[in-house]
Amino acid sequence: MFKAMMAAAIFVSMATSASAAVFVSFNGSTGVFGNDLVDNPSFDDMISFDLGNLAEGQYLISATISSTYQDGAQSDQDIDFTSVLLNGEAFEIGSAGQNEYRFINSIASGDTNLFTIRGTSGFNSSYSGTINVAAIPEPSTWAMAMIGFFVVGGAIRRRPLSHGGLPQAV
Repeated sequence: MFKAMMAAAIFVSMATSASAAVFVSFNGSTGVFGNDLVDNPSFDDMISFDLGNLAEGQYLISATISSTYQDGAQSDQDIDFTSVLLNGEAFEIGSAGQNEYRFINSIASGDTNLFTIRGTSGFNSSYSGTINVAAIPEPSTWAMAMIGFFVVGGAIRRRPLSHGGLPQAV
């Protein structure tokens, strides 16, 4: 276990810029990533993670990324993302300006997943994001659910109707 954790740490550190304080922490279903010390005036960060000990199967990943600066500190703390990608798919822009925010929903996962984050920044800037992973049900799971609905529907349809009337108001 220790060897696997060390190998993952080395892999993450090799995939990132040497001058950046890039981090990723992923527990199998959720995680965080970011950069506490973004390079000035531009940066090009690559952050990779794998799905760890999740069961065999297919998964979807959703993620967000954000950056904000304090009033009066725009030149020092502002980040302008020029591109944010997860496994080659672009994030959608939620907002820009003082509170910049981007998101991506339901991207198919791979064995190793890669964030590519590019932009410009002040000299005291940072960004962070979240990762959420959800399993895609297998076709047999969907088939069993559909069969269950048909059985319940058939049982209700075949049940004899009661012919008792509703009570009448006096």
